[in-house]
Amino acid sequence: ADDVTTELTKLAKAGFKFGTEGAPAAQPYTAKQLISEIKAFIRTDVLGRKLTVVDSVADLLSSPDKTVRAVGAAIQLQGAYGVAVDGRAFLVANRIKQGQGRAKFMHEVGGHLGLDNLLTKAQFDKLVDQIKTWARQEDGSLETELALQAFERVQAAGTPKEDQRSELIAYFIESAMQMGIDPTGATDTKLSGPLRDWFRTLWAAFKIAVRKL
Repeated sequence: ADDVTTELTKLAKAGFKFGTEGAPAAQPYTAKQLISEIKAFIRTDVLGRKLTVVDSVADLLSSPDKTVRAVGAAIQLQGAYGVAVDGRAFLVANRIKQGQGRAKFMHEVGGHLGLDNLLTKAQFDKLVDQIKTWARQEDGSLETELALQAFERVQAAGTPKEDQRSELIAYFIESAMQMGIDPTGATDTKLSGPLRDWFRTLWAAFKIAVRKL
């Protein structure tokens, strides 16, 4: 228990970025199902020391690795479906509703683990500023609706100020995917010019992230 407490303190300094919305799930995945969906989506095996998918929090809490046990304890305390911390991402399958696996994966890995480490400050600022611009438009467009949803979800989650920009991107991605937008598809008919360009920038960075993972 002391080891886990010590690890929790260390990880907290690194900065937990939890995914909480939707957990626990009414129609959950198994780890095998979620892994299969992620692999089909990314078309490569991204699992390994950077991404861990488990059936339940109990799998994390019973790990021989004290760091993984600490992550499990943090997820349990937060009531989360996953977390990105210290360059690693964890997803708990039975806390994610079937059909939302790709969106949750992109939130934790694409919005946090990938973009935080790969986008330059200028690129990151550009993506965030575009979301802010769309939110101010209030013209009923899809991008404005997604931007307003992202802001609302950041506020509802009580996100600390230092994490709000990263979470804004993560929630924007997740909301878009839940509306059926394919971030890999530049020909997606739902994507207008500016929204298509936004996702092209995102996906180019994410593909680099996957290769590095």
